[in-house]
This record gives sequence, structure tokens and C-alpha cells, in this order.
Amino acid sequence: MIHDYSTLLAVGICAFFLSNFIVRVAPGRGVGYLSPKGIDLDFPSWRASYMGVRVICIGPWRLGQPTVQVDMFAPSASGGVGQAVVAAEAFADATAWPIMFLQVVVLLLVIAMPVGLLLRGAGGHFLLLAAMAYLAYLVCIVAYLKLGDAASRQHARAHRGLLFEPLLCLPFAGKVPRKLYDALVPALPLIDLLASEIAIDSVVLARLDARLAEMLDAAEAEDLKNHLGILRNAVAQRMPEEVVE
Repeated sequence: MIHDYSTLLAVGICAFFLSNFIVRVAPGRGVGYLSPKGIDLDFPSWRASYMGVRVICIGPWRLGQPTVQVDMFAPSASGGVGQAVVAAEAFADATAWPIMFLQVVVLLLVIAMPVGLLLRGAGGHFLLLAAMAYLAYLVCIVAYLKLGDAASRQHARAHRGLLFEPLLCLPFAGKVPRKLYDALVPALPLIDLLASEIAIDSVVLARLDARLAEMLDAAEAEDLKNHLGILRNAVAQRMPEEVVE
């Protein structure tokens, strides 16, 4: 009985943690992952929807990676892309220490604690690991609020509720960086992102074009078809010539 309880607890901890990376988005919304190489775009298939909400599964290895929301239906807003990218990258640089402590929390939550539960059950060692995880997360909160530049500290303090929520259920700590980035910059219009100078890999562009083609096949309204056609043309213009040929 005790072994069954320990197994359920280990599975529950991992399941709650992984649920952080299942993101619900409105139709037309996607996620952009920023890196020194450019941006990687992820839009859900129009078929993967439930009650008007679509789902994106973000890889846990992207924990702490700067992200921006991207909206393929948003009108153009001049200058928004450059400002958003600069703000997100600056916040990422300023929050390197909090992310490091958050990674320690993750290692304790999804490796040390489940393995300990499966091998030795929910004994004193489990309580010790849980205390260490909470202590590491408290250090993470302090680092968010006290370290980095003034802008990053001010942003973290303005959304301190997001930081303290996981204290009620620590496995939900994995959503904190993404939520802070979502609150940092508004959703970027896809049309502006495609017109910007930010690098987008040809594989990412091909995947985006496939998503737009899916939506175009299912679209009925003429204005929607025209808008999707404009986006596909913008994608084609960003494609390297050898890929287009």
C-alpha cells in the first residue's frame, strides 16, 4: 500500500510539472522562442482545438528561454517587433541567476524526488528533498526581486503574485518564466515578424507555411482567405531561393 502511494505521488509530481508546458492559446496565436540564432515559431494545427482553444506543447528543455506570443491575425504595428525582442532578451540576460535556481528546483522535483519515492518511499529523505526544493525556489524568488537591472526587478515585483503562486504547489514553478515573458511584451503581429530582420530558419518557415495552408483550406470567409494569402506570400519572400525552387 505504501509503495503504491509513493508511486502515485511520484507520478503526480511529474504530471503536475509537465502540465506547465501544455499551453492553451486562442485561434491564430502561437509562441516564438528567441535565441541568438533568431526565432523559432510554433503554431498549433487548426485541428487541435477544443471549445475554441488550441494547445501547444512546449518542450521542458525550453525552461527559461525567452518567449514572445505571436498573433497571425493582429494588424501591423510599426516598431513593435524590435522593441519586444530587445525587451525579452534584456530580461533573459538579467534573470540568468533566477533561472539557474529554478533549474535546481526542477532537478529535485522531476529526478531526485520521484526516484527517491520509487526506491525508498515517502520517508524522511523525501521531506528533506522537498525542503531543499522549496528553499531553492525561495532563493529563485529573491533573485528575481533583487538581482538584475532595475527594469527586470520592477517587472518581477509588478508580477510578484506569479512568483508566489508555486509555493502552494511547487511543480507549477515551471510556468513562471513563460508567464513573466507573456506579461512583459504584447503579442507580436506575425506579419511584422515576417517583415523584420530577425532570422527565421527555413525549416521554421516551411512549418509555418504548412500551418497557414491548413487554415487556408478550411477558411470560408473571403477576408480570412485574403489575409492568410498575404501571410503565405510574406513567408515565401523569407524563404531562401534554393528552398523555393
